[in-house]
Amino acid sequence: MTRNPALDAALSSRGHQVVQAPTVPSYPSDPKVFLFAEDGYNGSFQWLLVGDHSLTDLGDTGGYLGSVLVPRGLKVTLFTEADAKGKQLTLNEPLESLDREFRKISSVKVERVR
Repeated sequence: MTRNPALDAALSSRGHQVVQAPTVPSYPSDPKVFLFAEDGYNGSFQWLLVGDHSLTDLGDTGGYLGSVLVPRGLKVTLFTEADAKGKQLTLNEPLESLDREFRKISSVKVERVR
């Protein structure tokens, strides 16, 4: 297990002292998107690998999001309804504060980009 440099950098840039960032396996072959329950990369969070994800994959966030940390090489699409339906928002970079209509999501798609 290693520290996640992208998460450390995001938290540090917001003036937060990083004492211990979440540790997750970090391999070049499995980059992760981090979904945070609060603005500014705060609160409970869930990380997701490449793939399609349902509300049950969103862990402690319960589908309520405030910010999203997207590492280089990935894009994430948030959907307001299950099975990748409803309104959608696609991000290929971190977003510190989500618009109100995307604070409650029901499905997520994480993809690699070149």
